[in-house]
Amino acid sequence: MMRSAGRQPYVCWQCLSRKEAGQHVALNARKGRVATLSTLASSPASSPASRPIQQWVNTLRLSHERRQGLSASTSLLRKETPEISNEALEDFALPLPQDLQHLQDSQPSGKKSNKSAQPSIRQRLKQWEAENPEPFNSIPSDFALPGRSINVLTSNRSDHMLEMGDIDKDNATVQIDNQDLVDTQVTPRVQAGDLLKLTSEDWNIGVLAVCLGSFNGIDHFYAVTGKWFASTNAKSGFIVKNFITDPADLQPVIDALPSTVGDISVMYELQKLRAGPTREHGAGLITKMLEFQNASQQIYHNNLERLSNPHRHIPEEEQLMTLGEIAEFLLPPKLKQSSTGFPPEALYAVYTELSFEDAFFHSLGQGTAGPSSIIFHVTARSDRENVDRVERMVRDYYSPELLDSKSRRGHDRLEPVLRQARLAIDHSRKMREWSSHGMLGPTTRVLPASTYSWSQDALTVISVMYMWAASDVFPRSSKYQWIGAAVLRALRRYQDAEVLDATVGWTFLQEIGWLMPWEIHARHSLRLPGLQVNRAGGLLPSPEEQQPAELAEDVLAPLRQDFSASTVYCIDAPNAKEIDDGVSLERTDKEGEYWIHVHIADPTSRIRPDSPLAKRAALMTQTSYLPGHVDKMISDEAVVEEFSLAPGRPSLTFSARLNEEGTLLDHKVTPGRIGDVVYITPQDVAAAVGPVDAGIPKVEAPDVVLEVGTPPSAEDEAPTRKMTKPDELSEQNVKDLEILSKLAAAIHKIRVQKGGVPIFLPSPNASFSLENARIEHTPSGFLACTNDPYISVKYSVSGGLHPIVDDLMGTANQIAALWCYERGIPIPYRTNVLAAQNEEALRAYTQDVIYPQLIAGKQPSLDQMRTLRNLLGGYDIAVTPTFIYTMGVDIYTKATSPLRRYSDLLVHWQVQAALLEEHKRGGGSQSLVTRKFDKYNLKPPMDDKQAARLGLPFTASHLEDKVFPSLRVRERHAKNLGNFEGRHELILQALVRAWRFGEGPKGQVPKKFTYTVISAQHSCVRGKLDYFDLWAEIDLENLAAFSLIRDMRAGDVLTVELADVNVHMRKIVVKPVEFVQRGPERRRVLAEEEQEQEQEEGEGEEEYIDVGDEVLQPEER
Repeated sequence: MMRSAGRQPYVCWQCLSRKEAGQHVALNARKGRVATLSTLASSPASSPASRPIQQWVNTLRLSHERRQGLSASTSLLRKETPEISNEALEDFALPLPQDLQHLQDSQPSGKKSNKSAQPSIRQRLKQWEAENPEPFNSIPSDFALPGRSINVLTSNRSDHMLEMGDIDKDNATVQIDNQDLVDTQVTPRVQAGDLLKLTSEDWNIGVLAVCLGSFNGIDHFYAVTGKWFASTNAKSGFIVKNFITDPADLQPVIDALPSTVGDISVMYELQKLRAGPTREHGAGLITKMLEFQNASQQIYHNNLERLSNPHRHIPEEEQLMTLGEIAEFLLPPKLKQSSTGFPPEALYAVYTELSFEDAFFHSLGQGTAGPSSIIFHVTARSDRENVDRVERMVRDYYSPELLDSKSRRGHDRLEPVLRQARLAIDHSRKMREWSSHGMLGPTTRVLPASTYSWSQDALTVISVMYMWAASDVFPRSSKYQWIGAAVLRALRRYQDAEVLDATVGWTFLQEIGWLMPWEIHARHSLRLPGLQVNRAGGLLPSPEEQQPAELAEDVLAPLRQDFSASTVYCIDAPNAKEIDDGVSLERTDKEGEYWIHVHIADPTSRIRPDSPLAKRAALMTQTSYLPGHVDKMISDEAVVEEFSLAPGRPSLTFSARLNEEGTLLDHKVTPGRIGDVVYITPQDVAAAVGPVDAGIPKVEAPDVVLEVGTPPSAEDEAPTRKMTKPDELSEQNVKDLEILSKLAAAIHKIRVQKGGVPIFLPSPNASFSLENARIEHTPSGFLACTNDPYISVKYSVSGGLHPIVDDLMGTANQIAALWCYERGIPIPYRTNVLAAQNEEALRAYTQDVIYPQLIAGKQPSLDQMRTLRNLLGGYDIAVTPTFIYTMGVDIYTKATSPLRRYSDLLVHWQVQAALLEEHKRGGGSQSLVTRKFDKYNLKPPMDDKQAARLGLPFTASHLEDKVFPSLRVRERHAKNLGNFEGRHELILQALVRAWRFGEGPKGQVPKKFTYTVISAQHSCVRGKLDYFDLWAEIDLENLAAFSLIRDMRAGDVLTVELADVNVHMRKIVVKPVEFVQRGPERRRVLAEEEQEQEQEEGEGEEEYIDVGDEVLQPEER
């Protein structure tokens, strides 16, 4: 990792030689000499004379080793540098430092020096060092700090060195947030018998392993290397389901597990003691994994030419591609199996090669359809070429003497770029302070926008810096990490940065005006192909969007039923622009039974699945509501207005016949046209009907506010339509709303009885306003931003608007799923992968552990949420449904927001085609219904041939293979951006502005916080602050004077102070002050040195490993 000028030496990834920041040292391969070039900075801190001589000598020693063919990395990593003879040192033509020049000048001219009469070089260096005392800074460790880049060139690791700490990323919780049902996890849950590749994100290494099962919330694996692993959240990009089909093959290894307690720290200590199954226990599994691995390697060798250069054989543009699609370009068709495509061994060969090309083929996760559904973000060829171009520019800049005379004429292409950038940086710092917190300070003065003209070389360099610091194209272990650091070092503007990493690169892009000072990193790192980020906010319109939208004729016009006799209630905020749902009530001839009609906007009746509008919706996936960056799935306001519910507008109506207990008696789907519409807010509904007992516990949001910037004007945004107030409702309107509220409350109670989450706790939310900020576009396409946005952070109650909205919309989604299932129609069902097989355990665990805490207003622990996730299996989409336990519904899809979600459009297109087919057949007895619903015996949809005969636009295989892989990724990214990472960055921006720059009301950020430890593993302690439930870390540096990391316990309560906030990395570091309360004592496993000490002390007691619920004797390890 590179260090800035004037600070510690660093390990240079360009030439693997050690040198002081600011000094060029280049190896002349032909002459075997080291030449000292001019320094980059003229400051005394970076001059050769001010450097410790020992560092200067070490450069010579290392170069001498390189001449002798020794490994530079070996020299860098050993503790003591080997001695080099004086004769060897004299063999270098290196000028002496200025302080020692008099020693050479004092010799008689024209006379040969007498070695015995004058000091040796070593003596001279010792003399200089004595006269110029300065502490020696050692080489920074290659040990990876959390979130930092890793030097894998001089400190590489083999697969056999993989350990639990490398694969376990203990930061995942299950999301049980109302009706969203989008899992932010990348990898599907693994089960016993699955084959997967356990990978280290840090070191880009991995091993094949078989899952042994999940015990007490911890997954256990046995690797092909004969090593046992345990993890709470193992990362894997390649999974083969049911690789081991006979449980008896797993049992010998399971029986040999040293422990199955639910404490991952115990597992770490046991692995350090080399506990776990032996190779004899796992011989059968190792054999099968080796057979798989050898078969894959043979396929790789047989197709080496294409697999070793994958980017040459796939399309040039940036795109999302599944592993199966990539394999089509790289493998011969003869390898395909008749019905399932390429075998897993062939796909693994392709996957392994793409893992080495990780900078340009980035795995985004695997679906449920096996390895072929692994989806990759493929970088455009032009971006790859830009990286190569900038890499050459930087290498030539630092080592011009290595170029021949022809190439040397163009070696200085980087210097003009640096000059341009320095001017822009200096201009920025006259208005904003640079900070190390991953963001610039607020505006201190306003100056005219700069008018610098940027060359094409400069734009190319900026594009690569953007890939590095904004788009996160290069993994932490990528060999390309050095390029950005080298550019920053050459700029000589970031001497105050401890490490020249991507965070500094991010602030560089802000200072030159490429990004806004308040930009959100997640907007760029979560960007997906086909969507171009507008650097001034939101997304740039696609070429298709700039053309007038073409709508087809209404294909459902002959089928539409007139609903004008009923009043439709559209319940939403007054400034909502996409009015895509409403509800009406129809009384039946039987007392206590009603038809509830949920009317949904019907854009699919005029938008075809292959139209430009549909393709754009597929890329967007859903409307993004990130504050300050709202991007609509359907951006054409005229189209949204055309289909938003209003009198005379078409609808697709999902109807449920219910009794007063909320029991579903019948259901249907009908194309319709609505008449009278009442627009009303949820608050006014509550005021009109009074309190309704839905069994929802009351919860108070904490009264904590964080506010920075100038608040926007108090004027509310004008309503988009005429809103009805409670006193404007007719008597019939009020009765309708009262009945609808009671029915919704009854539905909610049923769902809670069936396992639905009873309450959603308040969570911090950020509001954002650019009213007082100014963004100006310069002629060169850069941004000049003055003043700053207003950010307000406070708690808000989760869980939706009103029972009428939440529970009746949920009922409509349930009806859509049920209607399609009865006809065998493939749609994107929402699933709980493991809920069916774990139903009883889920019920017991949620009712006894999770839900009582939620009702009491307490957030369950990370361990408890992890166990819940293991029982649920997470959320997914599939063409075969399961019940959704956390919602208390037997079957579910999403169909109520087709103006805002692409998955809803998919459902509508399928339903529309089925309605047309039934109408064509005459309806009634000619219905397409072929089966009844049984939640314990759910069947797959109709086959592809039947779907084609019925005119369905999407077959089951097309959805699974072509649509769902991309849909999963895009939905996950949209949720992370809008609900998690994006909003988290806004909160951290407000925190930095208040804490570091003193904005907002005085005292709103406490000087000290209460901190609860969640886990203490690896290189830091992780926990939560009592301030907006923010995650924070205590790193080793801040922990050093307080406690040993092994003595920290989960559950410890501490008083802490803020040490650092990094907005770019979304990380808070705190410094511990004192213990408030100690957590439960950790289960301990005796370390080997402790055992030896006990033996030396002669205790004479038999040695045991304490693992809580189990005690294992030494021979059982």
